[in-house]
Amino acid sequence: MSLSIVIVDDDPAFRAVACSLLAARGFTVLAQAGDLSSGLTAIAEHNPDAVLLDLQMPDSDGLTASPSIHRVSPDARILLTSAGERVPSESELATAGVTAFLPKERLATTDLTSLLWP
Repeated sequence: MSLSIVIVDDDPAFRAVACSLLAARGFTVLAQAGDLSSGLTAIAEHNPDAVLLDLQMPDSDGLTASPSIHRVSPDARILLTSAGERVPSESELATAGVTAFLPKERLATTDLTSLLWP
């Protein structure tokens, strides 16, 4: 059984790369969204095992958005990503209900299953 994921990121090029990487690693990408509003709709519709969520989006940031995600899909694991230099603290991640943080450049080389389901 493959684990399912929804990608929420405002960069369409990153979404395409992430979709390919995740599919190649056995994840089922259920949907992609370029903003939080569309992402919440997709998450509520698909109830994924995990959400790959950008830290900085035009309509919200990932830390602020995480509680909204848990309201529509309480069991979804959230993997927060960023290409920027800001790395949220462990307490920020825990307060927001984020399972893990991963810089975007490490997406291809990190064991996501172990990271999200330790």
